[in-house]
Amino acid sequence: MTQDEFIRLLEGFHHRRLSEDELPAFLKAAEDPHFESLIGEKLHMELSQMRASSLADGQRADKVWGKIIDARRVPVLRTLWIRYAAAIIILFAAGAYLWISGKRQHQDMALNADIPPGRQGAILTLADGTRVKLDSMGNGMVAEQKGTKVLLKDGSLAYNASNASAVTYNTMTTPKGRQFNVRLPDGTKAWLNAASSISYPTAFTGKDRLVTVSGEVYLEVARDPAKPFSVKVDDKTVIEVLGTSFNIRSYPGDATTNTTLLTGVIRVNASNRAQLLKPGEQTRVKKDGEIQLIKNADIQKIMAWKNGLFNFQDETLVEVMRQLERWYDIEVRYIGEPPTKKFYGEVGRDLTLSQVLETLHEIGIQCNIEGRTLIVRN
Repeated sequence: MTQDEFIRLLEGFHHRRLSEDELPAFLKAAEDPHFESLIGEKLHMELSQMRASSLADGQRADKVWGKIIDARRVPVLRTLWIRYAAAIIILFAAGAYLWISGKRQHQDMALNADIPPGRQGAILTLADGTRVKLDSMGNGMVAEQKGTKVLLKDGSLAYNASNASAVTYNTMTTPKGRQFNVRLPDGTKAWLNAASSISYPTAFTGKDRLVTVSGEVYLEVARDPAKPFSVKVDDKTVIEVLGTSFNIRSYPGDATTNTTLLTGVIRVNASNRAQLLKPGEQTRVKKDGEIQLIKNADIQKIMAWKNGLFNFQDETLVEVMRQLERWYDIEVRYIGEPPTKKFYGEVGRDLTLSQVLETLHEIGIQCNIEGRTLIVRN
């Protein structure tokens, strides 16, 4: 393809005039390094023009453009933004254009069957087996167990074990489409992503503190050198903690159990192996117990879920869809082999499913909603 032909397609994309045959040709050509400078120039103009428009067209567009422009200002990304300009234009510019203009005319999406984003909520299983749905309760005392009071306030669960006469055990579980946080009896804070759980005693009375987690959980551990804190992830992985904050991800189906340290010190033990972590490092424990150390973990990406974002940086379509499955409580079904292309950028977790799918549609991902099943066609 000549430079003049590419410029014509780029202008056509900008003005949304590409035909069904021209769009795939443009997407393919956009990956050619020879056209990077042209894409970069267009991206700069696109951002400037649409940022100005978004200021007058509502908070949602402003939020989207704010994240794109902020990303361009980060020094680490500055050398990469030209390289990923095509992906950014396709993934964000087209989606933001739709939000601003209100043109949502995709024939292959059932937008009338939209699915809202996940929300705060969890199920608390008490020591006697009673299950309490926390997202349907108001502020106040949820239960009292052997002198320990369980309190709900402003969407967060807390324990008062000052009068505990015995230790019992509780489990908090977030179904798909829910997330929640709890303050444990020792003051440790835990945030649960969708489809996750944490089990813990209602009072820490022994010489140590042990909890069990699954799914994805971020913890800020209350420091108490006299009572070491440990997290059991599965039958082979235990994390030893001394006053720290870290994220654990271990969903069923994940190839590895990932533990990422933000502050403090932790030791990851797996199958008679051990690895000490420093802030900013991550371990990936494989099924056979092998521990891989990642020196410079992408903290922004890892903590995106807690900050209300999907971070699709360098993710495959299958990995993207797994996140959507958990947050929107849907099932994803593929017709044909899933595309292997990589994704880049961030999307708010406060968007409806159809709004997220619009951005995917613009990069050629064909999908539609049938009930609570998302069908992806290659």
